[in-house]
Amino acid sequence: MSSGRAIAIDNLLLNCAKLRPGSAVLFVNENDSESTSRETVEAIEARAREIGADVRSMWIDHVPGPEDMPAATLDAVVASDVAVFTHNMGGLLRLRPVPGNGLVVHNYAGTDEIMDSPWSRVPYGLWERLSGVIARELAAAREWRITDARGTDVRGTVPEAERAAPAPGDGFTVSTFPIGTHRPTSAATTNGTIVLEWLVSSSNHDVGTGFRLDSPVTAHVKDGRIVDLDGAPANVARVRKQLEEAGRITNQDPYVLSSWHAGTNPQAFTAWQDVTDLSRWQTLAHNNPRMVHFHVVGEETPGEISLPIVDATIAFDGTVFWERGRFALLDRPAIQAELANWPTSEQPFDLNPAIGI
Repeated sequence: MSSGRAIAIDNLLLNCAKLRPGSAVLFVNENDSESTSRETVEAIEARAREIGADVRSMWIDHVPGPEDMPAATLDAVVASDVAVFTHNMGGLLRLRPVPGNGLVVHNYAGTDEIMDSPWSRVPYGLWERLSGVIARELAAAREWRITDARGTDVRGTVPEAERAAPAPGDGFTVSTFPIGTHRPTSAATTNGTIVLEWLVSSSNHDVGTGFRLDSPVTAHVKDGRIVDLDGAPANVARVRKQLEEAGRITNQDPYVLSSWHAGTNPQAFTAWQDVTDLSRWQTLAHNNPRMVHFHVVGEETPGEISLPIVDATIAFDGTVFWERGRFALLDRPAIQAELANWPTSEQPFDLNPAIGI
């Protein structure tokens, strides 16, 4: 094993999962998935045993929705101090109360390519620290605006509930490794236009994988709801069919926007292309600052469909936080100074442009 991969595995197990000798750790891994390599997972589990943890490993099939989580797996989570999911269940657990009192981690680094990357080696504690700083900055704001070169121009307000009690980190009860995004911001007051190039399943339920359009469609949004669509008639019809079918399957409003969030980790990247594997592309690419996406179909976060936007400029109260896909907030001297507390040979704030498009 390379020294870089060993650093990344320890970053996952010691710094993120807080594994210690005697910890009861459950690994839940996905069968027949390109996102989960047996060799990578076995190396992670072997290191957990070296640390002195009591390791239990489960390999299960893809789960179509939060209602379908196997009872035996949930019981095993309850019995564990730590549960590490290299499985889509890790994401689904954001949609329901997490069982037990242990720590749950959704692991994106399920292949050697992701585990070998600087994204996985940058000290987890640095991004824990910065996630708190980012959460406080966003919660202090009252208004936001998102624009891009394709014609997207939407704005909205931050609800008082988000401002009064900002959640730490990304706002989810499940930790992610590596960290890559912030707490979703409410889209309930969104007004303006969103230029659609992709519609991608949020992987909450089986509503189809989505698609990339051959020409853009403009969504007109009023008070958090898409009220009209402009573009080539065939593409407009395709968008409507996807949204309405997702709404029918899940019994939710197909046109309501629940929230949005943007990538915060410049080292995040994806090993998959949007034209070859849309779901895996979105799952990893959304952690990079080059991507922001809205959640649509249903009022609960996240909605059933994601609407990605690339290289946007995002301002809060008139101050630019993301500038054409670069996370400008990281330029602040106090944040730059934080790097000195986390010695690393990586370059955590250098933008990796490889987001698969």
